Amino acid sequence: MQYLTELVLHNNQFTGSITTSITSAIYLVMLDLSYNEIGSFIPDSIGRLSFLAHLSFSNNKLQGTIPQSIGNLTSLAAVLDLSNNSLTGDIPSSFRNLEHLQKLDLSGNRLSGSLPDIWEKFQFLKAMDLSSNQYNGSIPTSFQSLLNIQYLDLSHNFLNGTLPIELSKLVKLSVVDFSYNNFTGFLPDWLGDISSLSYLDGSHNGFVGSLPLSLQNLSYLNVFDVSYNNLSGYLIDIPIFRQFVESGYLDNEQGLCGPIFNTTCSSADTTDTESETYKFLKSAAEKSQYLPLFTLAIFGVGVVLLLVLCLFFQKCQPKLFRELLEFCDLEVSSMIKCCGRKKRFSYSDLCSATEHFCNRNIIGVGHQCKVFVGELGNDEKHAIKVFNANAFKEIKLHFLEDCNVLAEIQHENVMQLQDWCYKRNFLALVHKYMPNGDLYDALYDIEVVNFLTWDERLGIALDVANGLAYLHRFSKERRRVCCQLCPGNILLDEYCRAKIAGLRVLRESDTTLLMEDVLKKRQHNKKQDIVQSPKDFVNYIAPDY
Repeated sequence: MQYLTELVLHNNQFTGSITTSITSAIYLVMLDLSYNEIGSFIPDSIGRLSFLAHLSFSNNKLQGTIPQSIGNLTSLAAVLDLSNNSLTGDIPSSFRNLEHLQKLDLSGNRLSGSLPDIWEKFQFLKAMDLSSNQYNGSIPTSFQSLLNIQYLDLSHNFLNGTLPIELSKLVKLSVVDFSYNNFTGFLPDWLGDISSLSYLDGSHNGFVGSLPLSLQNLSYLNVFDVSYNNLSGYLIDIPIFRQFVESGYLDNEQGLCGPIFNTTCSSADTTDTESETYKFLKSAAEKSQYLPLFTLAIFGVGVVLLLVLCLFFQKCQPKLFRELLEFCDLEVSSMIKCCGRKKRFSYSDLCSATEHFCNRNIIGVGHQCKVFVGELGNDEKHAIKVFNANAFKEIKLHFLEDCNVLAEIQHENVMQLQDWCYKRNFLALVHKYMPNGDLYDALYDIEVVNFLTWDERLGIALDVANGLAYLHRFSKERRRVCCQLCPGNILLDEYCRAKIAGLRVLRESDTTLLMEDVLKKRQHNKKQDIVQSPKDFVNYIAPDY
């Protein structure tokens, strides 16, 4: 056991305590005992595992305080997860040594006291969840050093004070949850400077005043929930605020007012807020006074340049010119096909179905996308795959073409593309919702263990084989497609019939890359002398190619 490097025993029914003998495995890099029924305390000797990079004791019955010795685990560069136990006390000061950590989760315990001011060196931390504890006091100023943090959850505590301006330096923040605390003061203007912010929940606090106009700078903001505060005053009627009103995110006891709420404001409510709004609108009007002339001039210059470029390409680069024209024709024809389809879901339909892409409707998160569940059409549940900004850059060029190809795939054992949405800076695919999830969860998730009978397992194997046979024929007769064939991409409908998901259109340049990917993975696994886990997979293509 001395030379053991990984010990993963999650999702079992182990009881008792964490034995101190485990610390004799001094070369452990990963220790995961999560989702068991282990009680007692975290032993002090855990600090001897100096090579640990990943430590998870989450979802057990651990009690007592977090030992100071965890601060000796300076190699923790991935995860420290002690969530959902019954731990008490405060965060040890020795945590300041864990400066390479990327994810810290202490949520769902009974930790108390003020948050320690120890975060100066945590420049690699990307996610911190301290929710559902009993912390009090204010947010420490050293939070300003968390320059790479993207996810911050401090909800369901007793934190107080105002939101410190130091948080404005956290420009990579995407998800922030301050809900169910005792924060007070105005919602700060600097919130509009966190350009990547997509979700902020500040509900159930004591915030006052109105909403800062700077929020309209946040192009990715989908959720801004500040309900159940003491907000009041006049609110300007602009699209982003209207979206929040319709979602109930601005419900407050004191009450905001204005045309956006179909209410009138008293003079006391409008004095300060309307003056700020007037200045803002006046500034915007002055800037836009010459906009029509400027736009016309730019358009004229653009037309001239386009004609010159067309003549140049036609004369000097005839092949490239033809390719450009073919691409334009393809885009136009694809758009016509999109508009001509009987069933079209608009961007607003998807927004309504997902409650403006609310995080509580997320059923899956991938490298390139998030998958939401929502009711569309005749109140039928659909899975809505929304691609993120990085994926948008990669796939937008061929998105419409690929959608038209994938829409041709019609087989009972292959996920059929129901619809898609192509909008500026927004790409989404719509599929039928599969209520029984994926094969990986059905086989390995402790909550659904023994869910599948042997007859159902045999049926799933046959379904996958039939689906692959169809995809082979489709690739040979029409257009080559590939898929990431793994249990996570085998979805199960209400009758436990399997459907292959994760399809994409294959291009000439992709085949070589896929084969290189296969060879690299095989070579890596051979060197490491390990067996691939059920989650590991490579892209699958028909053997003909």
